[in-house]
Amino acid sequence: MKQFIDFLLFRNRLKKKMEETHQLEDPWKAERMKGQLHGIIENYVSPCKTILEIGSGDGIVSEKLVEKCDRLFCVEISKRAIAKAKQNLTSLISKITFINKDIYSVSLKTYDTVVMSFVLDYLGQNQFAKKFIWLIMDLCGCSREILIIQPIYEEIDMKKLETIAVILHKNGFEHQKSGIEKESTPHLYVGLFAKQ
Repeated sequence: MKQFIDFLLFRNRLKKKMEETHQLEDPWKAERMKGQLHGIIENYVSPCKTILEIGSGDGIVSEKLVEKCDRLFCVEISKRAIAKAKQNLTSLISKITFINKDIYSVSLKTYDTVVMSFVLDYLGQNQFAKKFIWLIMDLCGCSREILIIQPIYEEIDMKKLETIAVILHKNGFEHQKSGIEKESTPHLYVGLFAKQ
């Protein structure tokens, strides 16, 4: 019971933190990395029917993802971020479904591709990191590709990404390609995994 209460408190703190963060203009400096992020999507994401984007923020990555699919599903915990994304993506809105929930509340569905960008805040404490990763596996289990884009601020970020990669591998996803994009500060980790 205590672990469940701790988890609910964690989710509430996360939601509050994301709402506060999205009061800032471009909190992750994604706008200045827009060209780089769009290049990553162009080079790593294959055309498909459906994409689930976890952590859509202001829609910087969404803008390019929507070109790669028939339908884009954007999960974002912050109402402010979704409002900004809708404003930024007005002409593309007919192909996008915004889901204002944290990832722990999303109902399962099959997606061709899952894109996680800038999501390490969701991993939080260790006890919730594993829950997040297994939840992603539930969401991604029937997907054919998973793309992770993550700024690297600290060594702990790489350790979390390595943990995700190990769990993906254990669940039938093979590493296709990855690298550290060094055009920006912080550097961006990019990893593509495909179902075997």
